[in-house]
Amino acid sequence: MKKESLLTSMPKLIIIVSLIIGIGVVLGVSGYFWAMPKSEVMINNEIETETNNEVDKKIDNETDQKEKLDIKTGRGELDEGIDVAKLQEEIDKGDQSWKLRYGCMGCTEEEVENAVVVPMRVEAELVLKEIGKSFGFTKEELDNFNLEKPFSEQGKMIYKIYHNSDLYVVTLTQPVVDYYKIWIISKIEFYEKECNPELIGIEIERKVNRIFEEKNGRLEQIMSPEQFKERGYNEYCVIWRNVTNLSADIINRLPESDLLERVISVKNWNLYKNNTIGFQFYYPEKWSHQEYNNGSHISFKDGIFNAPLGIKIDYFRRSGQWAIQDMRSIVVDGQKTYFLESGSEWSVKTYGVITSKPVSYLSKISVSGHDLYLEYVFSYNPQSGDASQTTQKHKDIFGGILSTFKFTEKEDISEWKTYQNEEYGFEINLFESWRGYKVFEESWKGTTLDNNSTKYEGPKIVIRNPKWSESEIWQDIPILVFTKFEWQLIEDKNLNIFAAPIAPSKLGENNKYVFSLPPRWVGFTDALGQDEAQKTVGTFKAIALNELSN
Repeated sequence: MKKESLLTSMPKLIIIVSLIIGIGVVLGVSGYFWAMPKSEVMINNEIETETNNEVDKKIDNETDQKEKLDIKTGRGELDEGIDVAKLQEEIDKGDQSWKLRYGCMGCTEEEVENAVVVPMRVEAELVLKEIGKSFGFTKEELDNFNLEKPFSEQGKMIYKIYHNSDLYVVTLTQPVVDYYKIWIISKIEFYEKECNPELIGIEIERKVNRIFEEKNGRLEQIMSPEQFKERGYNEYCVIWRNVTNLSADIINRLPESDLLERVISVKNWNLYKNNTIGFQFYYPEKWSHQEYNNGSHISFKDGIFNAPLGIKIDYFRRSGQWAIQDMRSIVVDGQKTYFLESGSEWSVKTYGVITSKPVSYLSKISVSGHDLYLEYVFSYNPQSGDASQTTQKHKDIFGGILSTFKFTEKEDISEWKTYQNEEYGFEINLFESWRGYKVFEESWKGTTLDNNSTKYEGPKIVIRNPKWSESEIWQDIPILVFTKFEWQLIEDKNLNIFAAPIAPSKLGENNKYVFSLPPRWVGFTDALGQDEAQKTVGTFKAIALNELSN
């Protein structure tokens, strides 16, 4: 009753002004400094808006230029009337009374409503991918963005995004410019110049690019960025794609490879068979192989040190500046994929003479919902007389491996025991021999690598083999649980949780948590049952918490 009498005693003018200011602050900081399509709004205590007729005229004019404009375009600007520095200070403390949208990246709407905001580092790319969907872009389009001006202006990032072959330029800015401050989408523009949508750019990890030109329905001509500019093409007109997510349409337009037409003898080769995912192939008889990171990386060695063939499952990352030399479509056991030949931008010199040039062959094959990246890397001496024979020999070996690649039936795990964790949302299938297993919770601890040295701690779920004893150690299965924010810190290399500077390997994620394994969790000790534990972890599955509650 006291609260009601206090409110009714307040002057109506003060209440109205307070509401206007409060709404303006929340909308401003949440990133909605936004206009209607193709209009500009100044966020001010006194808002000057264009009339509906003027806005309609603008939209009609633009519709004449481009049909079905389904991306929200326009720009918004902060007004001096909002004390942005003060708001950022409150964000840094984490004690503001209202909800900050970017304080809960990746959360559900319900979690956003109930969020207690904590200080966090927000990358421009994360804001682009999360908030960009509300302006009409799809997830795939946002994943294929191109950074137009990296580090060109402090507190400003410009991205290029294609939507239905039309180019949009998206600008992100920081109201308060600094490394750890918030980002907002401040402008989206439709690039109205004439473009050739058949000009495709393909890149490897956004490092070295090659541009494919349409000729007679095929993407045959490869140009370097320098050659591309010499021909007078506009850089805005290139539709860029990464080799990890090339569409079937692009692969179908690549010229066909003759790699598998060269027949070499694989009579005495060894068979590698992966029952967990369901594939097999043959590899040279004197080679050996070893699995790492829970079987997500398989290395094939031709000696003690050299490992020409590596297979990465659901994750692909290369070191060095690799340039695409040739790229063609290829059919592997009925599946159409690509065969990529690349050379490194660097070489090894001895006394000023090039003695070693790296070359790489790469193919991506999808198996049972997994993406396998088969990469074959070798070096040759360009000064030697048999350089061409050496490269052909290695190409033939890789061709022999691909020619024997077959899809197989996955291992039947229907009789395995399933452990399900309802608190964090995951399940894993255990061998029958694990009947009577134990589960207990420990914790991981880490510290950020910035000047703040912020400490973090989270759960580690340990599943223990029933045969384990003090005198006979069997391999545990340790599953680390991170929040989305904590995992982003790890990916940014800003959170260290182990003595060695090696990041944990990701197992999966649900709508709230990211799960991983510690680095070198197997092979670092003499624990028994390591192979069995690795196969077990291959059955890990993250489950959305709302699915468990149902």
